Amino acid sequence: MRLRAVISGCALLLSLSFLLHASRAFPLCTDARPPAVLNTTLKFCASYTGGTTSCCDADVDATLSKQFDAMNVSNSACAAVLKAVLCAKCSPYSADLFNTAPKIRTIPFLCNSTASTTSAQSKHTTEDYCKQVWETCKDVKIMNSPFQPPLQGSATLPSSSSKLTDAWQSENDFCASFGGAPDGQSVCLNGSTVSFNATKPSPPPKGICLERIDNGSYLNMAPHPDGSNRIFLGTQPGKIWLAAVPEQGSGRALQFEEAIPFVDLTDQVHFDSGFGLMGMAFHPDFATNGRFFASYNCDRTKSPSCTGRCSCNSDVDCDPSKLGTENGAQPCQYQAVISEYSAKGSSSNISEVTSADPSEVRRIFTMGLPFTSQHGGQNIGSASIMGGYVYRGSTDPCLYGRYLYADLYASAMWTGTESPENSGNYTSTQMSFSCSKDSPIPCETAAGSPLPSLGYIYSFGEDNNKDIYVLASKGVYRVVRPSLCDYTCPTEKAVAPPAGASSKAPTMAMGTGKQMRALLLLLFLCFGFW
Repeated sequence: MRLRAVISGCALLLSLSFLLHASRAFPLCTDARPPAVLNTTLKFCASYTGGTTSCCDADVDATLSKQFDAMNVSNSACAAVLKAVLCAKCSPYSADLFNTAPKIRTIPFLCNSTASTTSAQSKHTTEDYCKQVWETCKDVKIMNSPFQPPLQGSATLPSSSSKLTDAWQSENDFCASFGGAPDGQSVCLNGSTVSFNATKPSPPPKGICLERIDNGSYLNMAPHPDGSNRIFLGTQPGKIWLAAVPEQGSGRALQFEEAIPFVDLTDQVHFDSGFGLMGMAFHPDFATNGRFFASYNCDRTKSPSCTGRCSCNSDVDCDPSKLGTENGAQPCQYQAVISEYSAKGSSSNISEVTSADPSEVRRIFTMGLPFTSQHGGQNIGSASIMGGYVYRGSTDPCLYGRYLYADLYASAMWTGTESPENSGNYTSTQMSFSCSKDSPIPCETAAGSPLPSLGYIYSFGEDNNKDIYVLASKGVYRVVRPSLCDYTCPTEKAVAPPAGASSKAPTMAMGTGKQMRALLLLLFLCFGFW
């Protein structure tokens, strides 16, 4: 039972890793490990941790203290700045501060006026901290300065005592290398601990209003990384489609060619009630490199490449020969796979590509599953809970900041409210849900129930506008304005009917390094304790 529970949790975590799409940072250290709980107060960097958690232990803290002393800085104001820069390594958000892809920076991103316009951090982050660092330390001699310029261009700072002005001609040159954050990065150093904007609680929602925009049955959804109004939809048998999402209020359904999928992986995927194409993820730079990933199941009796190590093995005191067959299958006959594929075609602009090569580019992960069921979720009594998203859209202001999730059988939906924010304490509220009177495709009704008949709810999705979708066996449903279902939300804004569907929408895609680090972290959490 323990092994089965571990496999269940790992499979769920790996599936969730393909859905990671954040608009703000999450705690992670530069070594891709989560921050550790402090058993003692740090002597040097105590003011720069996350309170009870840190990416530094006492030994690292002592090393940073020695590095600081070796700089031999006599100016107290500059010394305070340098201490903040060094201690940024202890921040629970150090992975983002130092942007660990493709390599760890020596200096964290220093907040400046350019970065602050898209920052999710607190208001005081908008101060131009990079300018402050320059003005404070530019004429101060620093031994073994950490502000080494890139190897290309500027001369390398000598190891002896030197000033910033010895290597940098101006504040603009200095902040071009150390200021801001790339690709809308949400975290930068402002001289103190990382904190985020407090959001005003929204009025409680009266219900969730849905519109049906497609009749198809899909298991997975992902927004196009180019920020447009397009999404990818994947079915459990192994096909993925590229569809255009109609604008809210347009009265139109999803637009795509059902006979022409973006990619067909059915020859590689073993499809059964508990198996199939389980997840997909698109590289943040997909529009230029065409890389995407799929998580699926294979059958080793039918595929020569389906040869991963059985997760029931001697390392976990498990002998697969003692398990016997289950539903006619041998232990680890079915396996979980993560593979990379490419959409690079003849077009130089991959955003224009509408199909991909089904040939595997690279096998990333293969693991044998000892059982044929209960390896991808948790059953609690008779209920199966389908996890969703924290609502960050603007369509229903009363849902903002609340986590949406539902019952597999579409008999109930809930919102989870975290209070206070970042505390991990959630209060769940069961919500009524209805179908919009203006739904492009009329919803079916459930006999003897006021609820619309959705069939089974497989998963949730989110597009580049932060609108939330319910993927069910009877179609694709989008969360729309509450007034369309006669629900009242005092902060709902009046919306004029759109003149036409938009072709582009803003996006806040997760950075390349962040997405890859998240996958590595989840793999570590799964297998690190076996």
